[in-house]
Amino acid sequence: MTRVLIVFLLPVILISCGKKQPGEILSVNQMQAIQWDLMRADELVDYYRISDSLYPVEQRRLTYYDKVFSLHHTNKAVFTKSLNYYTARPAELKQIIEGVQSKGEKQLRQDSAKGKKDTASLKKDSVKMPSAPLPLKRKKGLKIKP
Repeated sequence: MTRVLIVFLLPVILISCGKKQPGEILSVNQMQAIQWDLMRADELVDYYRISDSLYPVEQRRLTYYDKVFSLHHTNKAVFTKSLNYYTARPAELKQIIEGVQSKGEKQLRQDSAKGKKDTASLKKDSVKMPSAPLPLKRKKGLKIKP
């Protein structure tokens, strides 16, 4: 009887201990791509918020998040479930964070190289500034109160 029990339970135990992801969990690469795009959406919202104090921050943020999720063929519920899954597994979460960080560093290097190339093409005298500020003229009849 114990042999029969071992024969049936051993495969069940081995299968349940495997590193298999549930079906609705996004892969590490998908999570990296989504996290990167969510961060870019946040930066876009913050950029407009600085220039316009009446900018509807939360409404725009949610709109951009929905667009990011639709671009990656997923939704907020699946993303949240996947994020909770990876939060419980620090080694895999570290892979996601490091992937997003390396993508950011790569983008920074590309932007820096592009900026150097753009400024190198400018001529020294391409913009001429006046040597002295222009004098201000007072209007006649303008009285200044002390």
